[in-house]
Amino acid sequence: MNRKIKFRVYDTEKKKLSYGFSIQSLAEETVQDVIESWVDNLVWQQYTGLKDKNGVEIYEGDILKTYGECTWNETVTPAEGTVVWSDEPDDGIGFLIKTKWGLWDFDCLDIQVIGNIFEGVDK
Repeated sequence: MNRKIKFRVYDTEKKKLSYGFSIQSLAEETVQDVIESWVDNLVWQQYTGLKDKNGVEIYEGDILKTYGECTWNETVTPAEGTVVWSDEPDDGIGFLIKTKWGLWDFDCLDIQVIGNIFEGVDK
C-alpha cells in the first residue's frame, strides 16, 4: 500500500487551519518559515489515509458522523465521534474513532466528516 503521509496545521494564535503539508513539502525551502515557527501555537494533525463517503480526506481531530451500522453503533444512528491517534496496545494502535462508547476502529463505510475539534461542527 502506497499512502501519502501528509498533515494539516492549526495555528492557535491565528485561529487558522492550513492544509497541504507532506513529508516532502516539509523538507522544501518554500515552507521553511513554517518549520522555523514550530512553536507551541502550532498543532500538527496527520491524514489517516482514509476518505469519507463524499471523498473528503479524514484527518486526526476530525468530527465524524456515522449513518450506517457499526460495531460500536448498532442501535443509535446517526452517531458522532472524533478521530484520535492511539498507541495503547489495549485500545489498538493507530487512528481510531473516540465515541461515548469508547475507542473504535474505522469499520463503518457510511461516515462523513462534519467538522473538526478546532472549528466545530459544520451545520
